[in-house]
Amino acid sequence: MTSAEVLPTGTTDPSPVSPPVPTADELRLAYRVAARSRCTEEHIVRLVSRGEVKFAIWGPGEEIHGTATALALSHLTDPSRFGIAPHYRSGSLCSMWCQLNKRKNFTLDVLRQQFSKDTDEMSRGRQMVYHLDMRDMGILPVQSPVGMQLGKAAGYAKGFLVKGVKDAFTIGIVGDGTTAEGDMHDAMNALSVWSLPTIVMVTDNNIAISTRPEDGRGIKDFKSYAAGFGVRHFTCDGTDFWDVFSVTYACARYVRDHQAPALLHVRNLPRFNGHSSAADVTFDLNQPDPLIAFGRALVERGVLKADQVVERVTGEGRDFFVHHRLGSIMAEENDRVATLIEQVRRRSSRSSSTSTHPFPRSPSTRGRGRRTSPTGGRFAPRSTTSSRATTGSCGARMSAGWAG
Repeated sequence: MTSAEVLPTGTTDPSPVSPPVPTADELRLAYRVAARSRCTEEHIVRLVSRGEVKFAIWGPGEEIHGTATALALSHLTDPSRFGIAPHYRSGSLCSMWCQLNKRKNFTLDVLRQQFSKDTDEMSRGRQMVYHLDMRDMGILPVQSPVGMQLGKAAGYAKGFLVKGVKDAFTIGIVGDGTTAEGDMHDAMNALSVWSLPTIVMVTDNNIAISTRPEDGRGIKDFKSYAAGFGVRHFTCDGTDFWDVFSVTYACARYVRDHQAPALLHVRNLPRFNGHSSAADVTFDLNQPDPLIAFGRALVERGVLKADQVVERVTGEGRDFFVHHRLGSIMAEENDRVATLIEQVRRRSSRSSSTSTHPFPRSPSTRGRGRRTSPTGGRFAPRSTTSSRATTGSCGARMSAGWAG
């Protein structure tokens, strides 16, 4: 798709959007962040395989889409006029967004959450990995039921309108599986009725946990589906950095400038390590890797050298690292990630303030008066009270005990 095709048929815009051209420095940064994200998540796969972490979920295969999307958005907005409710596979996107907006320690924060450390500033170790919450960056809390991201994105956009902010917009990201759920219809209805400046981004890897589209997705044509709500439709190839960049830029500019909704369908995304650690975590070598393709393209353009980029090699085993020559950039990021893992691993799971009493103590009711039944009588000892009476008085006993 060329830049002349990114706006949908019937648009009232006088001419197609011409996106900016990424600079060499921006392209190098996009590659480095993508490489860092891949290393981080493949190290997490290793941690799962060794039993060092209980559960993990990840997004290898979506790194190039992520960095291109964040770069496009950075040309149009900043965290003060933007909100994103990302997917738990949006690690690379959020990492790039944070890097572009000068927020440090994204990878360290992710690893603290993965190890369930008390130093995890997002959830104090009480959430799964990539359940991000970085509201200083406009990154809204991620939740496991993916469809909930759409309602948050719509509500945040409504808040901007209520406050009179006329150049802000939001994004809610879901996978293709969520398009079969009611959350999708609810959000599209809200965007249509209230004309909210929100992008519904569908990151389509052609599988919903283990269900293929033909077995679970009723939407056959996202363009027609969006048109039914009067919502603009955009689409891009999620494996192509430049297509993602130009289409995302056009989509986000349309939503920002017109204060109107859009649906952005990101096609062809691979999923390399299964849905999560609950599935087969073997790295899938049967799919083309967008990170390798992007590196080769940058070498052809003279932005990087051949020895700087990752390439696939023959290896044995399930692990990503044994099947790839990392190149100097990914090797540098790999060393940094390994150092961060050791740093996080050495820290205790709980601080001294929470290790002794992780939960509040129950209030004492000793010597604080009699507990009475709803009829005013004193409760009989449990050994002589019928099960029916005990059950019927349970709520009263609890409230009387807590009230003292």
